[in-house]
Amino acid sequence: MDYQSIHGQDISSFDLTSTHRLPTVSAAQALEDLGADPRRFVSTSIESLDQSLNDVVGDTSSELPRPGGLQKGQVVEIWGPPGSGKTAFGIQLAANTLCRGEKVVWVDGFHPVSPDRLRDVITSAQHSSPTSASASSVPDQAENLLYFLAPTLAHLIGLICKPTASSIPGNTSLIVIDALSSLVNYAYPKKFEARRTPKGPGPSARRLQVFQFLISTLQKLAATRDICVVVLSQCASRMQFEHGATLIPAMNAHTWEQGIATRLVLFRDWIIKNNTVHSVYFAGIQKLNGKTGPSSISQVSAFDIRRVSQLVILHRLKC
Repeated sequence: MDYQSIHGQDISSFDLTSTHRLPTVSAAQALEDLGADPRRFVSTSIESLDQSLNDVVGDTSSELPRPGGLQKGQVVEIWGPPGSGKTAFGIQLAANTLCRGEKVVWVDGFHPVSPDRLRDVITSAQHSSPTSASASSVPDQAENLLYFLAPTLAHLIGLICKPTASSIPGNTSLIVIDALSSLVNYAYPKKFEARRTPKGPGPSARRLQVFQFLISTLQKLAATRDICVVVLSQCASRMQFEHGATLIPAMNAHTWEQGIATRLVLFRDWIIKNNTVHSVYFAGIQKLNGKTGPSSISQVSAFDIRRVSQLVILHRLKC
């Protein structure tokens, strides 16, 4: 009596002519399919910036534009000086996500976001989106926005460390954390350490441990929930030998740098048009999908913030 007479025919045996193996897909084809799926991205409403954020080389013969934007499953940092449009940028990301019927979690460290301002952006994004006909109404979209005020770093850690169904529900595609650097600097300020080593880790070591814990928690949250985690951060100044005073991100620890997948910098400048000085906002890519470009800013896109903080592309620049 043999094996097959006792256990039956083994359908997974490779000596059979007909097997039940899954069809194989090449890594290049899987990567191309991933870059062509619009559900994997959160649009910024800036077409040139969205295309630059999608670094997957797809089918160039297709007439349809490639989807683009911030990718889900990653931690993205957007930093810049005050007045550079960080909050407006984050609100536009939230509005674009809500227009697709997905949920958004907004965590604010200090000032609450105005509901009227957010509603205006949602309405404007709904009218300008080609998929607005199939989207839900504006009141229903506003219900998909969950707002939390984290006055201290401990409140934020408690929120993201053990998320519940009420804090981060299902179908959540975007989490925006505003003023995270201010919470960290208030809880663990940068202090001059004396040469005398006290017992236990010093302030710098404890601050570094906080950075490592935060970025690992955010990475786990983004990967396990397939969520785009956007951190809006302020800037700091650093003296450099050749360049003098230079603006850098306020979250500048090495462990934090390694955990950030994509980093955008926002800044503001002025142009002269028709003998009139106009204010223009710029968004530059400093890091994309874990890769840092040869220069400090690889590509720069210009945009404008108008009546309801809708991001409008003006032109594209390459540095």
